[in-house]
Amino acid sequence: MRVLRGVDQPLINRLSMALVYASCLLLQACSGPAVIARRPSVYNYTEQPGKRADVTVAVLKPVLSEQGKRAVESLHLADVTWSLHGQGREWAVEPLHLADVQPFDEFAIGFQQNLNELLVTKGMNIRGPFKDIAEMTFPDKQGSDLAIQPEMNFILRVTPVHSSPGMTSVTYTYAVAIGGGLLLNLIEPLSREKMWLVNVEFPTVSKEISVVWKDGQKGRGFVGNAFENAIGELLQNFFDQAMPQVSKYLNVDEMLRVKKLSQELREKKRY
Repeated sequence: MRVLRGVDQPLINRLSMALVYASCLLLQACSGPAVIARRPSVYNYTEQPGKRADVTVAVLKPVLSEQGKRAVESLHLADVTWSLHGQGREWAVEPLHLADVQPFDEFAIGFQQNLNELLVTKGMNIRGPFKDIAEMTFPDKQGSDLAIQPEMNFILRVTPVHSSPGMTSVTYTYAVAIGGGLLLNLIEPLSREKMWLVNVEFPTVSKEISVVWKDGQKGRGFVGNAFENAIGELLQNFFDQAMPQVSKYLNVDEMLRVKKLSQELREKKRY
């Protein structure tokens, strides 16, 4: 480095360091928050082949139970986002509703597809898949011994953990928790009468996520992705644990037993 005569060299060094520091702050202020991409959930389960069985099942798409609907519809991110009153600034945040979170629909579609494959591999016949029992025609109902209606009886909670203020941003950390279970209803399709019910329990599990907000709104678009990724990961974990139990409950002998009850009901009601 060239030394300037008559100039205080330590002062120059301090000014240089200050310039470097200011440049870093400028870059930080101009840069956006880290991009959080949405990761779609993928569900796969392999079942062991079984012998052919004389039972036909219509598989319906899983739906949120009434408890699940209340848990999801009542939650939005405005409930868990707080303002920086102590910092002398307050950021206005529009509610980000979670009523139609993609991971629940991905779980419903993935579970229905894997349930179809599970029943076929076990040796049963299937009809569908159907969105719901109303979508089934009369021949579909008459040709099905049973219809299976899964209900997602999930409880979803999001809790603020802490916030870490920076120069131009705040990092919010939340705990996302899911519990509850999956209800499996076997229904006589013509009368829609429930013949059999089992609950596959889902112990509450949680995952922490962190989201960076800059200048009040920058990064807001990634918040939904962060929450949905966490929910999707927890649902995939439940799926992996639940499918062996589903396979155990929907064994051929049990399905033939419930089919007999369904036939007795049809004879009684003269279908």
